[in-house]
Order: sequence, then structure tokens, then C-alpha cells
Amino acid sequence: GAGPVPSQTLKHIILGVFGGLAAGVALAFALNYLDPSLRTIDQVEQRTGIGVVASVPLIKKKGPSLGGAGINLPSVSDRRGVVAEAFRTMRATLAMISGRDKNRVFLVTSAIPGEGKTFTSSNFAATLAQQGFRTLLIDADLRKPSVSKLFFNDNLKPGLSEVLMGSASLSEAIVPTKVEHLYILPAGGIAPNPSELLAQEQFGQMVNKLKDEYDRIVIDSSPVLAVRDPLLLAKSVDACCLIVRAGRSPSKASVQAIRLLAEADTPASGVVLNSVRHGNSAYYAYAYRTYGTYGAKGVYGETAAPADPSA
Repeated sequence: GAGPVPSQTLKHIILGVFGGLAAGVALAFALNYLDPSLRTIDQVEQRTGIGVVASVPLIKKKGPSLGGAGINLPSVSDRRGVVAEAFRTMRATLAMISGRDKNRVFLVTSAIPGEGKTFTSSNFAATLAQQGFRTLLIDADLRKPSVSKLFFNDNLKPGLSEVLMGSASLSEAIVPTKVEHLYILPAGGIAPNPSELLAQEQFGQMVNKLKDEYDRIVIDSSPVLAVRDPLLLAKSVDACCLIVRAGRSPSKASVQAIRLLAEADTPASGVVLNSVRHGNSAYYAYAYRTYGTYGAKGVYGETAAPADPSA
């Protein structure tokens, strides 16, 4: 039979096991350092100090996108689906954060391009309209407009650029959509000086005027770290949502964007975690969370200070 294992051999086996574990932990830390993207609700809330107001599942695109009712507007084309439900959750949570009628003008932005801000702003606006609110979606991304392409497969003109330059009126620029109660103010022609246009007092005056005609206004803006445009718009809005794309948005970029918005006196009211993969606990955990936990985290009042972006 086999004799006892020599103590020297046993020592090597134990060292090998612990060495392997240590190497695995080191690799995990290294991968996390190389890819510091935010993947889960807990990661987002701990890193940014801001509550997640919706967790939107990743959509696998198939077939052509039909203007106004295609894959990019699941809140319209698939009202019983999980994505539409996520946007209804966003609508309900933002309404609860500071009273139903206090927040009427929403700014939707992201830290960097490609995080899904137009997808989010369009579906969120459609969801508000479905509740019976007369809703206006403004495409204030004057550099890379895409709202009217999503709804009409075309970059409509005139739009916001022409209104701010004084060459078109709001009534000429605003168009109805196939979604009842939902209207769009497209970006219009590409302006040579977007920041200068948005910095003028006309934008704030225009929003104040539009508040008399619309119950809710959703503004889709450029990414915060790309240009200063969203920070110029911030003073004209009641609430701001930052889009974070699960597994893609760099942690430091999201934290930096939140810091800049806070410095512009429009702190982010909530984060939308976008493109969460099916099966990821981030979506399912969210579905069972109660709104009560938000109060405990201070989302209804003062939120925790954002983490140091340099950390």
C-alpha cells in the first residue's frame, strides 16, 4: 500500500495550492484594474454615491429599425417586455425622488459617447407620454444628433439650432411623433458653434416658455466629458440622469462626469445602468428591490459625496 506522504512533499503541495490561489486573486485584481468598468448596481452606487434608477437589459438587435416603433423604442413596440418595464421603473423612481410635479425638465447625458443616452432619453420620453403627460423630447446634442433619426429615419430641419439662431420658430421646428402625447424638437442643422448657441440665455428662456405648453421635457445632450455643452444646459433643468453602460463605461469617467454636473449645480438625480446582460444578477436583483432601500441610502435627500475621481 501507499505509505505516508513525506512532510517535504506535503509542504510543496500546500504551498502550490496557496500559491495558485494567490496567483488567481492577483490576476483578478489585475483584470479589475485593467478593466475598471462598472458592471453591477452595487458597483455603480458604491463608486459614484448616486442611486440607480433603472437597470435596462441588453437588447440583441435583429431586423430593420422602423422609425418610431422599431427595436430602438421597445417601450413602444414591446410594452409588456422587460425593457419597457425598466423605463417605467425609471419614470416611477424619478417621480418619487422629489415629488411628482417638482421634476418636470430632465437632462439625460453620459460620461463618454456610446453609452446609450439617446436610446434612454427616447424611451424615457415615450414612457412619460404613455402616462398621459404631454411630453417634449429635445435633441440638444448639436454635434452628433440622433433623436429624429431614431423616430423618423431622417435628421429633420429646422430644429433647435435654427430656433436658437432665430431663423425658425418653435412651432415650425417641433414635430409630433407616432407616440400619442410625444413631440420632438430635433437638433436641426449642424451648427458651427454649438457651445456658444447653448450658452446664450435663449435656451433657458425657451425651456421656460415650453414648460407652459408641455407637462414634461426631456433633453438629450452631448456626453459630459466630450464637450461642455451639457454643463451649459444644466441650469435649465430640474433633474439629471447619467447613463452608465454595464461592463463598458470606465469607472473614473462616470465619477468625473458626476463631479462636473455637481459643480454645475445640477447634481445627478440617478444613474441608469444600461445594456445589462440577461442573466446578470444586476437586472434581476433590481427587479426585486423595494423603493424603501433608496431612502436608507439617502437618494431622496442628500446623496453621499462622489468618490475622488483621482482615486
